[in-house]
Amino acid sequence: MQAIGCVAEFNPFTNGHAHFIKELKKSGLPIVAVMSGSFVQRGEPAFANKFLRARTAILGGVDLVLELPCAWVLRSAEHFARGGAGILKATGIVGTIACGTEHCDWDFSGILAKIHNNQTAIKEEIQRGASYPQALKKAVPETPDTPNDILALEYTKFAQGLNMLYIQRNSDYRGTELHPLASASAVRRAWPQVLLSVPESTLEILLNKCGYDINLYWRLVQYRLRTMNPLQIAQATTATEGLEHLVKKAQNAFTFQDALAKCSSKRYPLSRIRRLFAQLALCQERPMWEFPEPEYIRVLAFNSLGRELLKTMKTTATLPVITKPETLYAADIAATDILASLQNQPVGLDFTTSPIYIK
Repeated sequence: MQAIGCVAEFNPFTNGHAHFIKELKKSGLPIVAVMSGSFVQRGEPAFANKFLRARTAILGGVDLVLELPCAWVLRSAEHFARGGAGILKATGIVGTIACGTEHCDWDFSGILAKIHNNQTAIKEEIQRGASYPQALKKAVPETPDTPNDILALEYTKFAQGLNMLYIQRNSDYRGTELHPLASASAVRRAWPQVLLSVPESTLEILLNKCGYDINLYWRLVQYRLRTMNPLQIAQATTATEGLEHLVKKAQNAFTFQDALAKCSSKRYPLSRIRRLFAQLALCQERPMWEFPEPEYIRVLAFNSLGRELLKTMKTTATLPVITKPETLYAADIAATDILASLQNQPVGLDFTTSPIYIK
């Protein structure tokens, strides 16, 4: 059984996501989504817990939702795409990876070839002090510079034998104004006054069960910064090139935004700093963030068609399929418990919540 796969965050599930899923359904094939869990790729706790977000995805037309572990969520776009594509391939049922992009007519495979052929120029730019993204853009001007285009490029890189399907995005990912196809960012900022921008199912499920106090989250990160020296910070995160010293300087910041301002620079974008803060909050050692490939497939939600997909995966999947976890990556357990604490919910949801089944 061939399916179409995608990697998403649904943070939260919006009308824009519903439009994307509607486009995929035109294929007549089942839809499998690999979704970030309790933390998201921008480097912060998720807007709502993963089980609620997975439920909205199923109600929005996805057939099977799988979890992307924190070890790939809280990394660069390259690692995020590697993990997501790796899980989709490991199901053995996905023949196409779909993604939303601002430029669905671009030749992403051609851009990848140019990057491969310009490695020397890229290294020279880095030696001159440029960050990797800056060096990449300098050596290969066609390199995307918006998050969704960058992810489309990375998905193409890791598709490895699977087909790619690019869907035109109809909203600005950074937009802050509410409208029927508003971005997830706009929805989070204006919540709960978002009736026009999300499906009714999202509003019903997430109302009063979403959001968190960013100041409380910052105090958690700040505690870690104040009790660790730069070497310990480096050993607990993916900080390189002395970045652990820069991050340490944020320990006296009054707010989360102030901390980001103290650490970010032209060389180190905000997203990277946020991810380092998140890694610190989860209290792991560096090896947790350096797994080369996912080691299992975690099921979060499914419908009747998704249940049939799971039956097929018993013979096609190349990784263990987990529906009743006895053990998980420690970072994911910590992430779920931290988000639950920030939302005044019980901890241990990873082991007390079964995959959501919607008939």
